[in-house]
Amino acid sequence: MEKAQHFLTHPISLSLYSSLQDTGIGCRGIIQIFRSLKINLGLRKINLSHNNIDDRGVKVFAAVLETNRTIEQIDLQDNKIGNDGAVAMFKALTPTKKGYQRTVNRGKERRCGVSTLDLKLNFIGERGGQALGQALRSNRTLMEIDLDRNRIGDQGAFAIGSALQINRTIKRVNLNDNHIGDQGAFALTVIARCHRKI
Repeated sequence: MEKAQHFLTHPISLSLYSSLQDTGIGCRGIIQIFRSLKINLGLRKINLSHNNIDDRGVKVFAAVLETNRTIEQIDLQDNKIGNDGAVAMFKALTPTKKGYQRTVNRGKERRCGVSTLDLKLNFIGERGGQALGQALRSNRTLMEIDLDRNRIGDQGAFAIGSALQINRTIKRVNLNDNHIGDQGAFALTVIARCHRKI
């Protein structure tokens, strides 16, 4: 809790990595932290696992991701993120305009954006899985995603599997224990043929 309070009062003081895991800061505090990320341009990695973050909180975070290009690794495992929050998050990771995933650094273009996303132990469901599939069709920064125990079901797995036939950036996807039946399993075998780590 003390670390979270420090971040709230000194939002620019964290430069490369911040672990706010299990701080008990609550939804209002989390939303305030997310808003402060709009001006924190040095943060590369953030751990917000075990904080009871719900759809309302993650929607604020999604809005931040549309403007913050420096965060590369996000840990949101074991929260309360459902369908609506997942859809907002994955929409924020979907390029919608030219230059979305590039920024200028000393006259040179460099890739930026989220490369690692940990969402295990949430409730994103089939609709969240479908939204991720849509995002993966055009996202070129995400390399690893953990969706262990998210109830994405067959439709979510099928959407992700279809997208990974197009996306060559993703290196590892964890879809363990997601209520996936025959249809979803077939989609995952297609991914395996592409030599992905599933």
